[in-house]
Amino acid sequence: MSSKNLATALLFCLLASTRSVCAQTPTPAGTPSETFRDPFTVKFQFDDKHKVERRFDKTPYVSEKTVHVFPGEEFGINVRREGEEIIEISYQPDLKKADLEFKFEVRKLGKQSIMMLTIQSHLDKMLIMEAAMLLPEYKEPVKTSLAPVLPRLMGMETWPQPIVKLELRIQRLAAAPKGLAGTPQ
Repeated sequence: MSSKNLATALLFCLLASTRSVCAQTPTPAGTPSETFRDPFTVKFQFDDKHKVERRFDKTPYVSEKTVHVFPGEEFGINVRREGEEIIEISYQPDLKKADLEFKFEVRKLGKQSIMMLTIQSHLDKMLIMEAAMLLPEYKEPVKTSLAPVLPRLMGMETWPQPIVKLELRIQRLAAAPKGLAGTPQ
């Protein structure tokens, strides 16, 4: 492939996968799994006591098998697998084409607020993940719990404190327990 054709192909990838999410422009860096957000600031009012504002440099949506999600975002990923082994995950801006959809938001409950992560699975297996959250007063993420996401169902997680970033490490796929809604009996 000539350098002109390569440049044209890269330009096409850039134009085809650009989508505004929270006023951020994803920037492809080669493959879909390497799509980055441009530098941005996470800014929200959590409750009467917590106003959150934090600047981030160029940040990937996905790095290796970790999904990085910020408040106000909604996007998907695709999972490439061989059997039950996950080979690769990649950013998918078109939710209709995504294997998994992520939405992370601040929800007001009267005078209180929570952080809520919603994950919609279009996979035929249960997804096991590990999670870490970056709190406003921390420099490094701390571990948090995350329930498995059942096949073809939606899962929700909530936290009572402000979170500026979630890191969701995709661990593995597994058969869902029999008898649960949406699973074979």
